[in-house]
Amino acid sequence: MLPALIGLLAAASPGPVACTATLCQPQALAGFAALLANPPADRPLHILQLGDSHTAGDAITGAWRDNWQARLGNGGRGMLPPGRPFKGYRARGLAITPSLGWTLKGVFGAVSAEPRPPIGLSGYTLVSTTAGATLDLAADDGQAFDTLLLCAIAGPAGGKIAVSIGSQAETIDMTAEIDTPRCRRFDVPERAATAQVLVMNGQARLTSWGVERRGAGIMLSNLGVPGSQLVHFARNDDAVIAEELRAWHPDLIVIAFGTNEGFAPRVDGNAVAAVLRQQVERLRRLAGPVPMLVIGAPDALSRNTGLVANAAGAAADCNGAIDNGPAWPVALATDMALDIADAAPLPAPLVTGFALVDPAPAAVFTPADPLPRPQIGTGRPLFAPPGLAVVRAAQRRVAAELGLAFWDWQGRMGGTCAAIANVQAGPPLMTGDFVHYTSAGGAEIARRLRIDLAHDGVAPR
Repeated sequence: MLPALIGLLAAASPGPVACTATLCQPQALAGFAALLANPPADRPLHILQLGDSHTAGDAITGAWRDNWQARLGNGGRGMLPPGRPFKGYRARGLAITPSLGWTLKGVFGAVSAEPRPPIGLSGYTLVSTTAGATLDLAADDGQAFDTLLLCAIAGPAGGKIAVSIGSQAETIDMTAEIDTPRCRRFDVPERAATAQVLVMNGQARLTSWGVERRGAGIMLSNLGVPGSQLVHFARNDDAVIAEELRAWHPDLIVIAFGTNEGFAPRVDGNAVAAVLRQQVERLRRLAGPVPMLVIGAPDALSRNTGLVANAAGAAADCNGAIDNGPAWPVALATDMALDIADAAPLPAPLVTGFALVDPAPAAVFTPADPLPRPQIGTGRPLFAPPGLAVVRAAQRRVAAELGLAFWDWQGRMGGTCAAIANVQAGPPLMTGDFVHYTSAGGAEIARRLRIDLAHDGVAPR
C-alpha cells in the first residue's frame, strides 16, 4: 500500500519547471561577478566567446567589448585567429597583414580538407615554410599594447621564428621531437603599436595570437568560424586548446552557436543537445571551473523553401510583419523599451561592490529627409525555419541541466519574425539576409545583453 501511495504522489507532483526567462541560471556566473567586483590588479579580466559568423564578424562582440572597456578599462584587444582567416575579416581596432607564403587550414569550409595540422580555439592554423614570410599587426589610435601572446605548434620540422614588438625583437626555436603546442608571452616595458612574426627557417604553424595590456581592465576575444556549427569545434585539438586556455586564462566563456544548426536541412534536437553537452564537458575538462554563458540562437529568416519542414513544428510565416510604408522612423524602434529597462530597479546583485554608472544615451537617427523603407515584398516565402526553435529549446534545456547561464537572444530581439523589424529599422539593425547584423544592430544587441546581465546582478550597468 505504501509503495503504491508513494507512486501516486510522485505521479501527481509537478516536475521541475523549465526556466523561460530571458536570462536563466544567472547564479552560474557568480564567479565572474565576484571577479568584476574585486578584479585582479595585475591582469585584465578576459571574456572568451566561441561561435559562428555572428562572433567572427564582431559587430555584436565588438560593441560588447566597447561597453565593457568603457566601464572597466581597456585590457587589450584579446585573442585573435592567425592571419586573415576569411574574406572580409576585420580585427576591430587592429590592422592585420600577412605576407605571401602562408597557407591557412581550418575546421570548416574550403580550408578544412584533410590533412589538417593541430588547430586550437580560433578554428584556424596558419602554416608557412617560406623563409621571410611575415605576419604584421598595427594597432589603431588608443589600442596600443604592452603584451603579445603567440601560440604555435613546435615539431620535428619546426624552425626559428622572430617576434618583434615595437623596437624590441626576440627569436624563438620551434623545434621539438613531436608536435607540441606552445604559447609564449612577450612583454615590453612601454606600450607599442606594432608587432610582427617573421619566419626565419623551417616550418611555422601559428594557432592564435593577440595583444593585451598589463594591469586592470577587461578584454573580449571573439573567435568565430563563419558557417560553422558547434559540432565542428570537435575538430579542434585538445592539447592545443588546453595550452591556449592556460596562456589566455579566460574568466568567462561564452558559447554562441545555433544559427547554422537551425538552418540545417534536418534538425534533431537530441543531437544538438548531445553535441552541446559533449563540448561543454570538454571545455570544463580543459579549462577548469570557468563560468559559461550559452547564447541561444537568434531570430533569423529564410526564403529557402527546403527549410520549411527541417524540424518538428510549423515554420512561422513572417509576411505579416513586413511594413512597406513610405519612410523609416527617425529613431530606433527599441529605444523606448530599452530606456524603460534601464530605468527599472535592479535586484540585489549576486555579489556586492558594483560601481553602477549611467547607461549610454539612446541612439537616435535623424536624417535630413525621410529615407525610403526597404521594400521586402509580401507574398514571397519569408519564414523562420522550425529548426531554429528546436535548437533554441535544446540549448535552454542543456544549459539548465549542466548549470550554465542561458541568454534568450531571440526573445530579446522581440521573438519570432523580429528580424523583419530589425531590417526595416532606421537605421537598419540587420542586413537584408535577415541573419546578420549591421554595426548599429550589433550595438543594440550588445546593449540589451549588458542590461540583462546587470538586471540579474552579474555585471555593472
